[in-house]
Amino acid sequence: MLRAYRREDCRLVPTELDLTPHSTPADAAGALWLDLITPTREEVHFAEHLLGISIPTQEEAQEIEVSARLYHEDGAEFMTMTGVSQLESEAPMTTPISFLLKGETLATIRYAQPKPFFTYATRAQKNRGGALHQQRTGHAGAGGGADRAHGTTVSPGFPLQSAGRSRAS
Repeated sequence: MLRAYRREDCRLVPTELDLTPHSTPADAAGALWLDLITPTREEVHFAEHLLGISIPTQEEAQEIEVSARLYHEDGAEFMTMTGVSQLESEAPMTTPISFLLKGETLATIRYAQPKPFFTYATRAQKNRGGALHQQRTGHAGAGGGADRAHGTTVSPGFPLQSAGRSRAS
């Protein structure tokens, strides 16, 4: 599944992209976040073409050594982590999750549905004065850019520093 999130009135609005042979990059125009969930080869190819990058396969993401999980390639920042899903079940599982930042677009590639993704997407769709408002205006709104219940601060304008290594390192 390929879901594109666009900013609209200080919140994120999702659109599921049903790719066809006639799909063009215009179908994802204005997307801030491309969320690829157990993507098909066509969805990966579309995102690669759109962003001008090569996306690691699930196998490549699983095999990346811990010391090489942050790298810069093709003008994008890459980070791969091991996530946990199905914590409520008797068989929790680990899975690679890759985050790619190219220009103003974040892409996530994942092969499971960890709860934090659902929680964030739900909050961002309702957000009326938090992180997205702060990013657009430079001022904190009603949400103040903080999640006081969990003691975390949201800082969407935080510049990502290159880890100083390329994929070839």
